[in-house]
Amino acid sequence: MDTEVYADATRELSDRFGDLVSSLSALRELSQLNAQTTDEGSLVRHALEGLIRNQDFLRCSVFVLQGDQLINRTGLDVDDLYGDQATTRKPQSTRRFRLGEGMIGMAAESGEIQRCSDCRNDTRFVGSQREQDKSSPGSLICVPLTHGGEVLGVLNVSHPQPQHFTDWHERLLSVYCSVLAMLITNSRLLNRLETHIRRRTRDLETALAEATRMKQEFSTQDSLDPHSGLYTETGFRQQADIMLERAYRHRQTLWLASINLKLQGSATNQRNTAKRLGECLRAGDIAGVSGDSAFLVMGLGIGSTQLARYRQALDGAIGQNNYALACIQAKDEADLNELTAKAVEQSRH
Repeated sequence: MDTEVYADATRELSDRFGDLVSSLSALRELSQLNAQTTDEGSLVRHALEGLIRNQDFLRCSVFVLQGDQLINRTGLDVDDLYGDQATTRKPQSTRRFRLGEGMIGMAAESGEIQRCSDCRNDTRFVGSQREQDKSSPGSLICVPLTHGGEVLGVLNVSHPQPQHFTDWHERLLSVYCSVLAMLITNSRLLNRLETHIRRRTRDLETALAEATRMKQEFSTQDSLDPHSGLYTETGFRQQADIMLERAYRHRQTLWLASINLKLQGSATNQRNTAKRLGECLRAGDIAGVSGDSAFLVMGLGIGSTQLARYRQALDGAIGQNNYALACIQAKDEADLNELTAKAVEQSRH
C-alpha cells in the first residue's frame, strides 16, 4: 500500500474516531440532565453547554415555538462558556421568526434539517441574518426539535467558517435534538403537573380549613345550651372526662355537684339559675344542663365555702326552697356515668 494513501486513511480514521468520541460525550452529558429538577431555561442552557464543550461549534441557540412565532429561548457561545461571564456575556437576542421565515422558520415549518454552507450567499438566510459584518456566521445548521409529531422549536448552530458542517454533524444533531426535545417535553409536563398539584393542594387546604371551622362551629353549637349558655349534657361529659383524667394524673381531689330544680319545666327558673351559676363559677369549674330541671357542676376542691356561694346564688335566683343541692367526691377512677347518676340521685332527696 502506498505510504501516502495509508497516512490519509489513518488520519481519516483518527478524525472519525475523534468525532465519534466527541459525539458520544455530548450525548452522554445530555442524557445526564434531569428534567425533574431543572427548569426548562436551565435545561436548555446546560444542553447547549454540553454541545459546545464537546463539539467544534462556536455558537448555539434554541428558538421555541409559541403560537406561529419562534422566540429565542436561550443562546450560548464559546465566550459565554469559557470567558469571564461578567464581561463577555451578551444580551439575549429578541429576534423572532415566523413559521417559514428564514432557515429557522423553514426548519420548524417543514420539520426537516436546514443546512446552509455559505450564509452570505444563501437566500434562505434572511433579514438581519444576512448582514455583512463580523458577527454573521459563515455556515449554519437548523435542526427542528420534535417530539410525538409536535414541533417544539429549533436548535440553531452556527460557525464563522463556510462549509464547516458535514453529514456527520447532521446525524449527530438529529439524535441530539430528539433527546433534547424529549427532555423539554418531560420538563413541561412535570412543570404543569407541579402547578396542578400546588393548585389542588391550595384548594384542599382551603377546603380543610373551612371544614375545620365549620366543625368547630357546629361542635360549639352542639356543646353549648342556647338558652342557658352552659354546656349541654354532651358538652359537659366531654369537658368532665378531660378534668377527670387530669385530676387522676395529678392526684387532685375532684368534686361533682348536682342541682335539681323542684319547679320543673320553668324556662325562667332555668335561665336565672344558669345565669347565677355562671356568675359564681371559679376559674376551671365547668357547669352544664342535665335534663329539663337539673344542673351539674364539676371542679377541684369544692368545699363548704364554694357550696355556700352556690346556695346563695340559687337562693337569689329561684328561692331557697325551690332546689336541692348535692356534692360528692370523685375518688380513684370512678366512672363519670356512675358519678353523675349518684350526684343526681342525692340531689333529689
